[in-house]
Amino acid sequence: MIFNINGLAADFQSGLAEYKDELDIRFAENGISVWATQGDTFAVNFDGKTLRIVYQYKSEFYRAIAMVIANGDGAFTYTGKRYFKDFGIHHATRPYVPHKSQIKKLLRRFALMGYSQFEMYMHSNFEVDGEPYFGYGQGRYTQAELCEIAAYGDMLGVEVVPCLELLAHQPELKRWKAYAGLYDWDDIFNVGREETYQLIEKMIATCAKCFKSKVINLGMDEAYMLGHGQYFRDNGERLENRVDIFLKHLSRVVTIAQKYGYEEQIIWSDMLYASYNNYSHFGPNQLPKDVIERIPTSVKLAYWDYYGTADDHYNWCMKNHVETGCKVMFAAGVWTWEGTLAHNRFSMEILQMSLGLSKKNGIDNLLITSWGNAPLLFTLPSLCFAAQIAYDEDTGENMKAFFKVVAGCEFDDYMLLDTPNYTSHDQAFVYPTADQVLLNDYFLGLMDSEVIESAAGIWDEHIAALESAKGRCKGLEESFERSIAVCKIAKLKYDLGLKTRRAYKSGDKTVLAALIENAYKPLVGLYEEYLQARKAEWRTLFKSTCFEKEVIQFGGMIARTKYCIDELQAFIDGKIDCIEELDAVQLDAKGGGEQFNHDGRDRSCTLKTAFSPCFYI
Repeated sequence: MIFNINGLAADFQSGLAEYKDELDIRFAENGISVWATQGDTFAVNFDGKTLRIVYQYKSEFYRAIAMVIANGDGAFTYTGKRYFKDFGIHHATRPYVPHKSQIKKLLRRFALMGYSQFEMYMHSNFEVDGEPYFGYGQGRYTQAELCEIAAYGDMLGVEVVPCLELLAHQPELKRWKAYAGLYDWDDIFNVGREETYQLIEKMIATCAKCFKSKVINLGMDEAYMLGHGQYFRDNGERLENRVDIFLKHLSRVVTIAQKYGYEEQIIWSDMLYASYNNYSHFGPNQLPKDVIERIPTSVKLAYWDYYGTADDHYNWCMKNHVETGCKVMFAAGVWTWEGTLAHNRFSMEILQMSLGLSKKNGIDNLLITSWGNAPLLFTLPSLCFAAQIAYDEDTGENMKAFFKVVAGCEFDDYMLLDTPNYTSHDQAFVYPTADQVLLNDYFLGLMDSEVIESAAGIWDEHIAALESAKGRCKGLEESFERSIAVCKIAKLKYDLGLKTRRAYKSGDKTVLAALIENAYKPLVGLYEEYLQARKAEWRTLFKSTCFEKEVIQFGGMIARTKYCIDELQAFIDGKIDCIEELDAVQLDAKGGGEQFNHDGRDRSCTLKTAFSPCFYI
């Protein structure tokens, strides 16, 4: 489309210019005249010659542009209103740190979908003055990069909000001697020591220098052992209960944040509710009145829930939060933390329920969170789905046309990136995931109890579908190549442990020899191909730091494959009498003993090796 943007404010002109190539738009005097005004609703009117946009939130201007392009050249009229006032996306920029260019690319897509906030969850991977070990070796963002990202989001109407961890979830710092004295228990800060608050103030001061937002997310979740370690040793009989410790810490940190101009502070609410619900924040019990009165009025409670498939506990928790009288938001999740591929099917199933219940319970602030290892870019189908719900728009074929404008790729093709996780075409979620198949040990086979042998033939279908879609998804070629590489490994490896154990137990050395030639040896090359595909994808998406973990993991799998070949060959040749791992009785990974339950939605086990349940180095 050709637009005449002379009547637009400078920010909108600059913002639209960022989309020239992605949306294939041009600017000329004889183009469609575009006008934009701010109002208390969201309206689009296009008569073929003139496009008039009324936006409530600045990013809605870009959503309107995407809607018009998706509709084609015909006249188009829309009037609506976004249900959620604060409507944001939260993304963990660790352990894999996206390039600045990738963050900007995401911000452009967030604006097209109508999101107005982006919480940049940084842990310790950003530059802090006077703290050389803070983020050292993690690919930390420089302060100049953070300033540039925040300014770019501001231009597009997407407020970039810093998100820190100021109570727990700071394991990286602990490895450095400079910070060893800051800890209470495990990765929880010792909130009884002044040096802890000195570091916290430096972190907040850095954010105030780099980000324009007056909102900050302080974190403070899942520190359930707060006060039980060094804090207890320091305080002894004077030890308060956990809620008192938490509230004192919250008050202290809020005071620091306000000192640096932060008018609103977001915290995850689970530490409060878990104290009154048997260590689970998903319970029905309310907060006591005296606790509510001690929560600073500038604090917004974020109730997070990414798992539930029934509405009971959502309703309990949402009702309890609203009745505190505090500012409240709901934090949903797009699943990126079970491996390096997304789970869009399951994410959309959960979003459909939880966002609807947010509306029903009167929670009008929403945050869509992404944690862990899969790139946020992979979750665009789920993010678009959530945006449609927020705007009370169609989540069917109309959404797919809109998605193609946002992502530059057909919705159904984009969804194929997830397929290595699935062993049937109708699954929403399953274990083992693709990453667990990649890392499951051949001989130990701790995830073999999850393998359904009848599903082993699906990998050829996945490979064909991914190969077909790869050329249609510009800019995602490297990621499609990696998904294909996963499927090629899974085709040979998915049930290889079971086949190996069965042949070994029966003493069938002919079958074992065939497995060596037809599966184990080819897997050495396939793992090498996977590592190359992963490296090509990584260069596009992430800073190079942390790729060493991939090399260690998959270099280790290559070495383990060669070791297993040698052991099997030695057994075949009679050089060894047994393979101890294969002699062991195989047990169900989820506690079922010798009875395998194959419950693909039970996420109670993610084992690759018995010595390291979370085998992410």
